[in-house]
Amino acid sequence: MAFLRLSERPRPLGGVRPNSEDVTSHSIAQPKNSRRALPRVMLGASLITVAVVGLTYAFSATSRTVTTAVLVPSADIPPDQALVPSDFTSLKLALPKTLAGSFIADPSELVGKVGLSMLKQGQPVEPQELSIAPPNADRVLTLEVPSAQAVEGALIPGDRVDVLATYGTGASATTITAGQSVLVLTSQALQGSFATGGSRTISITLAATSYTEAMAIAQAQIAAKVTLVRSTGSAKPTNAQLIYPPGTTLAPLPGQNFASTATQSVP
Repeated sequence: MAFLRLSERPRPLGGVRPNSEDVTSHSIAQPKNSRRALPRVMLGASLITVAVVGLTYAFSATSRTVTTAVLVPSADIPPDQALVPSDFTSLKLALPKTLAGSFIADPSELVGKVGLSMLKQGQPVEPQELSIAPPNADRVLTLEVPSAQAVEGALIPGDRVDVLATYGTGASATTITAGQSVLVLTSQALQGSFATGGSRTISITLAATSYTEAMAIAQAQIAAKVTLVRSTGSAKPTNAQLIYPPGTTLAPLPGQNFASTATQSVP
């Protein structure tokens, strides 16, 4: 008679007893790569969210508009024509907040100004499109001067400058005043030009008070080394100070100013 031992458990086929530790570890184990990738996925999602929020805010900020009253010309206004408020009409425009203060809206900003270029009918005008109207100006001319001889470009419209012209070199050089307290209309920095050998230059437009003064400045631009001295608010020099070195005496010719006489007399 055969007896079955209850204390023994049936063995699996093949006679190999499964290892409980192996079964447990394999049942709960997860790929190592997935654990490492999870923080990266979360970080990427966060960055995308931040980018979307930033773009949404930027778009909403620039798309917000305000209704602003600006002044526009009632008809085309040519450059250098004195502006008067009656030549302009108030126009309401829906502009982004970032541009709301970019155009002229106050009529007082037009008084004593001229346009640097044609002001088109119905087009808003920006302040940089205007310049101070030259009072009692007989001629307007533009010079290109190296920045080291033009107050490093610190001149602005409305400034006054003395235009000095130096003829010759070394101890024999003579400097004369080609223009006194000349009004600056515009001043613009340039990268370089043929006239100055490629160095940084300042293009400056001046309002001469007479034809003779304009001629003296023009000749100095071609035949001499020009230096612009800011003289805003300063007293005009005396005749004795108009030429250097001291002791050089030149009498003005009839119908000419002292500067032009000096320009014509110095080789």
